[in-house]
Amino acid sequence: KKISLGSRCSKLIAIALTSSILLGCTSIGRLGENINTPAPNESIYILGLSPENHRALIFPGEMVGENYHQDMWRPASFYGSATDGYIIGKAKAGDFLGIVGIMSTESDRSLYGAQFGACGDQKTITFRAKPGGVVYIGDVSFKRGDKGLQFLISQDFNRAKTYLDRMHPKLAATVVHSEFELRKTGQPCEKKNTTLYVPIYIPKR
Repeated sequence: KKISLGSRCSKLIAIALTSSILLGCTSIGRLGENINTPAPNESIYILGLSPENHRALIFPGEMVGENYHQDMWRPASFYGSATDGYIIGKAKAGDFLGIVGIMSTESDRSLYGAQFGACGDQKTITFRAKPGGVVYIGDVSFKRGDKGLQFLISQDFNRAKTYLDRMHPKLAATVVHSEFELRKTGQPCEKKNTTLYVPIYIPKR
C-alpha cells in the first residue's frame, strides 16, 4: 500500500534540527544501557530505524482538528539514529508524539545532511505515550531516491522483543505493541526543492 507523504522540511523543522547541530549534537534524549521501567507519569517507546545514517526528530505535540501540531514550547523527546537497529525514547505519560523531521547524512557520525519532513497534504508517523508503559511502535527503514526519501513501515513485535530481551530485559518484561497513526502536520510546503516521502506499509507480524 503506497501513500504519498512528506517533503523537504519546513522552516520550522529546519530550525529545530539546526539548533541540535549548533550544539554539536548527534543525539538528544537517548537512554543509557541500564534503563529502568517507567514511572506512572512516564512512558518509554521503541522504534526500529534504519539505516544508521538516518536520524529521527521526535517531538511532543497536540491534535488540532485532524492534524498533529508540534509543541513549540517543549524540547524534543528524541533526536538521533538507532543503536543496534532501534531507538528508545522517554516521554511524559499521555504525550502525543510525532516524527517531525528526518536527517539523512553521509555517515552515522556526520553532523550535517539532507532534512526531510511532512508538509501540506502529506503525513507523518504519530503515536501516544502509554502511562507507565513500554510500547513498541514499529520499524521504519529509509532509502534515498532520485525523487527524494522513501521509507518502508513494518511491524515485527517479536523481533523487537528479542532485542529487548538481549539488551534491556527490564523493558522486555512489560513491552506491548502500540498502534501508530499517519497524520498531517499542518506545515506549509516550501516551493523550492520539494522532495517527496513515499511510505509503504507492511502488515504487522
